[in-house]
Amino acid sequence: MAERISARVVVTGDRALLGAYRERVNELLDEDYPGTYRELHTSDRLEYEVRGRGGVPFPPFVKASEEFPELEIAVRWENPAIGERGAADIQAGRLKDQATSETAGHDDVEIDIRAGGDGTIVLAVACRERSDGEWIGYAL
Repeated sequence: MAERISARVVVTGDRALLGAYRERVNELLDEDYPGTYRELHTSDRLEYEVRGRGGVPFPPFVKASEEFPELEIAVRWENPAIGERGAADIQAGRLKDQATSETAGHDDVEIDIRAGGDGTIVLAVACRERSDGEWIGYAL
């Protein structure tokens, strides 16, 4: 079965908390996530490369974030098979910001949506390239 989602999760904040967060999120990933993950940490940040099917494994990172509210989690993901990509920023177990983008089929339509932590649409744009370098579309 081919892996579809790939995500990079970066956790930053107080160095003293990063080790405990790492231990907790790894425990949660090992319990519930059927995909694979690789750790790419440095001394001042945790970084995970996650691959799997069925979506980004947000629950382990969010649950651990609730336990370590001082840390900030930035998730950047993509699903090339269906042309989707997105980003989410999480702190204290809550979504601070999110954005998604997708290329819709062969029509070369680009759709970008940015929402605030409360789900309010901040910006939504749908456009396509009409000719070389000329784009048309809508914004909300």
